[in-house]
Amino acid sequence: MRKARENENKEKQYYTGNRRQKRFNDKIILLLTFQSKLHGQERIRATDIRTLPVYIAIREYKPDPKDKDALPLEEGQIVEVLDQKNPSSWLVRTKSRPPQTGWVPGSYFETPAEYYRQKRTTREITGGDLHLSSQEESLAKRDTVFAELLKTEEEFVQDLHHIINSYVKIFDDSSTPIIVRQLREQLTLNLRELYNFHANVLLKGLQYYSDNPGKVGQTFVRLERDFDQHVRYCRDEPDTEKLLEDSRIKEHIQKMIELVEKNAEKDMKFTDYLRLPIKRLQQYQSYIKELIKYTARADLDTESLQKALELVLSIPQRATDLNYIRNIQDFPGDTVKLGRLLRHDQFKVWENEKTGDGESKYVFLFKGRMVFTDKHEPEDLDEFPEFKFKNVIRMDKYDIKEDKSEPDLFVLTPLESGQPKYFLKSMDSINSEFIKQAWIKDVQEVKEGLTMQMNLMSLVQPSLVKQFYRDAASVR
Repeated sequence: MRKARENENKEKQYYTGNRRQKRFNDKIILLLTFQSKLHGQERIRATDIRTLPVYIAIREYKPDPKDKDALPLEEGQIVEVLDQKNPSSWLVRTKSRPPQTGWVPGSYFETPAEYYRQKRTTREITGGDLHLSSQEESLAKRDTVFAELLKTEEEFVQDLHHIINSYVKIFDDSSTPIIVRQLREQLTLNLRELYNFHANVLLKGLQYYSDNPGKVGQTFVRLERDFDQHVRYCRDEPDTEKLLEDSRIKEHIQKMIELVEKNAEKDMKFTDYLRLPIKRLQQYQSYIKELIKYTARADLDTESLQKALELVLSIPQRATDLNYIRNIQDFPGDTVKLGRLLRHDQFKVWENEKTGDGESKYVFLFKGRMVFTDKHEPEDLDEFPEFKFKNVIRMDKYDIKEDKSEPDLFVLTPLESGQPKYFLKSMDSINSEFIKQAWIKDVQEVKEGLTMQMNLMSLVQPSLVKQFYRDAASVR
């Protein structure tokens, strides 16, 4: 009984620490509803308190035989998801007995509700020759999906154009109250940049592959950096909706907005338009999943489409991560140069020797750096915590391995003398084993990526290697 009570207290502490992130995610309602359709019947009990999400493999997964940590799956196989922070690689455990644990790309899964909904529905082929082979039928259905994707992209561009020429325009007008014009950037976000991207880049990319929809994933992958604009938008849009309700400006803005809405062709409010870019990401997920389904049924390669799906699936988490990054205090450099945030968790950390209780540190893993901080909770739980910078290490200067003496512990060992050794153990006692596996995998992939990058630079232009190390030194 006492043990159960202790576990319950630990669980409450864990959820308190993560409540803020959940509230932020809930504000991006249209996008995260699509990703989080985990109803009661779609969860199974892992402990007396916590449950694990259940997903179903939407197609067969045959990993490279060299990848010993990957888990082969059959279509329709049910799994528990142990870690899904990285869309390109989920840690899952099969429901079959004996259960097996391994890594599978997140694009291979769907919630039970969505999986069975898709099973009940399929694209219809209208007109033309209905006496098609199985492959021809799949390709015809894929063409239908792509045509709809292209058509809705054109409509989305038109909607963005309307926002720019109506709402954004009035906020620029000289007759607009000064208090509103001062908040113009918060009210209009990066809508102009989104419009330019979709009208002049993404739409043209989709049109380029209109004769070969199977390669449309290459457009998304090639424009991965451009989708950073969507990451920022998803981060800031909830704050803009909140600002619209601010009593200091609500009266002024409401009159201006109502005038635009009165003369608009569509029966949509300003907040409806603000949510369109988020809703569009949801639609990309749906379309790409269908493109993958019919491409796979035609027995054709889906790799670029899967990477495209992983890209759009990652945007909500990356939007949340931006709030964490900008709250890292006293970092000796520009946090933007740290690159993409891959993981962040609370750990017990020991330096050089594992003696005593260790220190509680909030640790961030970037593409090339690991940052150690002290976490400070705000009084207002709607605010994100602050992270006081303590130390940063370069991942190309460290090796990572498990500690055989303790199953939940991993060790960072320096490759050069004079650098400290670190022992890390997750403070989430229930999921510590899964967190350890995830961190080891991501750190190893980071190191492999850095090695490949260095080898490529040395072959192409050796001077770039020196520049790489100079840049690395500038970020500690």
